Amino acid sequence: MIKLLSERTKKTIINGNCGKIEALYTKSEQLNSYASHYAIICHPHPLHGGSINNKVVTTIAKSLDQLGISTLRFNFRGVGNSEGEFDNTIGEYEDLLAAHNWMQNKFPENPCILAGFSFGSYICCKAASTINPSALITVAPAVVSQDYGPYPKYNGAWHLIQGDKDEITDPNAVTTWAKQKKPTPNIISIAGAGHFFHGKLHELELQLTENIGTTLKAQSI
Repeated sequence: MIKLLSERTKKTIINGNCGKIEALYTKSEQLNSYASHYAIICHPHPLHGGSINNKVVTTIAKSLDQLGISTLRFNFRGVGNSEGEFDNTIGEYEDLLAAHNWMQNKFPENPCILAGFSFGSYICCKAASTINPSALITVAPAVVSQDYGPYPKYNGAWHLIQGDKDEITDPNAVTTWAKQKKPTPNIISIAGAGHFFHGKLHELELQLTENIGTTLKAQSI
């Protein structure tokens, strides 16, 4: 019998260039064709309460775990027990690279999935060209508060999930931005969902498992 996600999730420390980075690592117990993948999940803005304990971040981890994907969630510098202080995306990008190096050491031959929520999606988009993941997941990307510029410089599978009642980032601004990208991401709109997907986390979970599962199945053919 597979243990609950919470029972399989272990606290760990990653060494970053700002010092110690607090993280939660979950080893999947699913035995399927996707078990070779691992995912790194980035949380929302550090100065606005974002952390690895965010419900959307946890939902992303739960969804990927159901597909047999091991996950790593980490606190950006200055959040929780992570050392350092907020560095206006520059240091946070370096934190993601440190997290990626940590996972690569555990799974040197395995493909990576990058997932981010809000501010975290910007960090993932910025790192996509460096990490070149097998899939990119951006949930409610903060395109109004962050200058995404040319990011992501990435041609792989990309899923963008957006609530159509987002009260923080205008859904129309997100859609307009996404449709200008080449290639255009798979845009998934969740009706009635606000920025934090209150009351819609189950639907977010279903959309993630269905769309990421479809992508990984196509890649395995």
